[in-house]
Amino acid sequence: MAIIMTHTSTRRNFILVGTGYGVYRSESPSAVGGSLFPNIEQGEIPKVCVSDEEGMLHWFDPQELRVLSVDGMHVKNLLDQYPPIIDEPNLHGEESVSSGIEWETCPGCQTKVLPTEAICPSCELTLVDRNATF
Repeated sequence: MAIIMTHTSTRRNFILVGTGYGVYRSESPSAVGGSLFPNIEQGEIPKVCVSDEEGMLHWFDPQELRVLSVDGMHVKNLLDQYPPIIDEPNLHGEESVSSGIEWETCPGCQTKVLPTEAICPSCELTLVDRNATF
């Protein structure tokens, strides 16, 4: 089976082939410092590769696509089979409505973490235990 995706602006359906990730960096001498203080331009470009009905590959930004189904099952039905173990904050960092959990923010990467976590799962920063005595 396959992962079926739809392009949000054209409403065309595609099959997910894979993902790609481009990183670029460009340096040029500055007017004042020359090569000592160059102008630097850098960035990251995530892309998703999909195939149309004729087998042609297309590359899109991830924000332009939505997953419709995985192995023939609609995404909503698939996720309903696996309820969350704990209420996690949503993707925008807001607290879950049904949650009584007080989330904290990692000072290194701003990811929401549980107060009981010793290491941030995102950036692996060691978090301070407030109950520890020094």
